Amino acid sequence: MKSKFRFCIVVLFFLIVYTDIQSKSLEEKSKMISDAITQKYESAFTNLNTKIQKHYALRTYRIFGDTSHINSIIDDLGITVKTLQNDIKHFSDTLYIHQREKELFEKMNPKTRKGKARRNLFKKNSKMLFYLKAVS
Repeated sequence: MKSKFRFCIVVLFFLIVYTDIQSKSLEEKSKMISDAITQKYESAFTNLNTKIQKHYALRTYRIFGDTSHINSIIDDLGITVKTLQNDIKHFSDTLYIHQREKELFEKMNPKTRKGKARRNLFKKNSKMLFYLKAVS
């Protein structure tokens, strides 16, 4: 889903930029691209991962002051607080820590340069991953 979505954004970008490129000012082109991206996110918003929903909601709030998706930020905050409370509750439980380390390690994207570097770092010292997540 994520790669298809990115592909659509890239295709939209090139279609907008290269169609009628000579007759538009830079400001008009930027507005067209912005509108196309906004429309794409808005139409697929409920199908997006909750982290992506939060990211989009946070960006639109910071840039435009748009509060229409503020619930996505609040929902993500609630999930983060519950997870942190659970981690604190089991801070000395080695079985729980080991399970969370595996979970956090699996969430790291092995396809990106940054994800590979993180996986290599935490592969050697996996306990650090749990504690780093707990304090950050």
